[in-house]
Amino acid sequence: MSIVGRISAGQAADGTELEFVLVDHDPTSTPTDTALGSTIIRVDTGEHFIKQDNGLSTTVSVASLTPEQGVELETLTDGSNADALHSHFQKYTLFSDQLGVPANASWPVSANAEGTSDSNDPELTVRRFTDAAEEGVHFSIDVPSGATNIVVGLVSRAETLHATLLTVVPKLYAHDIPNNAAVPAFPAATDMTAIEMGTSNEFFQYDSQSITLATLGLTAGELSTVQLTRDGGVGSDDLVGDWTLLAVLVSFT
Repeated sequence: MSIVGRISAGQAADGTELEFVLVDHDPTSTPTDTALGSTIIRVDTGEHFIKQDNGLSTTVSVASLTPEQGVELETLTDGSNADALHSHFQKYTLFSDQLGVPANASWPVSANAEGTSDSNDPELTVRRFTDAAEEGVHFSIDVPSGATNIVVGLVSRAETLHATLLTVVPKLYAHDIPNNAAVPAFPAATDMTAIEMGTSNEFFQYDSQSITLATLGLTAGELSTVQLTRDGGVGSDDLVGDWTLLAVLVSFT
């Protein structure tokens, strides 16, 4: 049971800082750590609550909220507005020097993408994935309750100048770290959509893809481990030379 997102809702008449809080539990039976009068939204049911003096909450309708709360709450809970809820899940920005090295044979790919200074901007640390073999990095994240998709963003560029548009196809291997159960083996890789690299090798580009948690075999509410690789020269991955990765951006919807 936890808070999975929160945003300021302004001040009450007495100056109290109010919030809209997204939770994955029943706030009528479990106290929620927020100011009295704050709006609580249960992400698994869409129910709305107001925190009361007893530390718990009472069910309310959107119509009974203040006009400001009503407009904001409808925006947050409208099923057609996934971006609003998206913004309230945990986001991760993982720079290349924060990505793990596959140190043993338990990883699907044990070859490490080299960490080095960027050849254009040496103050930046990057990971370089060769076009001659499959190499990887990895990270662990908390998949928030209520999420159904993971959005993987990649900030990268081609290391070598090329005259035509070429593509990189990153791969993801992932598994849960379940509660009171054995950690499963990594399943087969999931290919990400091919990234078309611009003809300039001077500039980083931002690309992202949304993938269902089910596709990767991940479960909302559990920790997970993900390995990101490039199997250069295989399939539609035809980028000649290294693929240079600056950062991985992870969010959820």
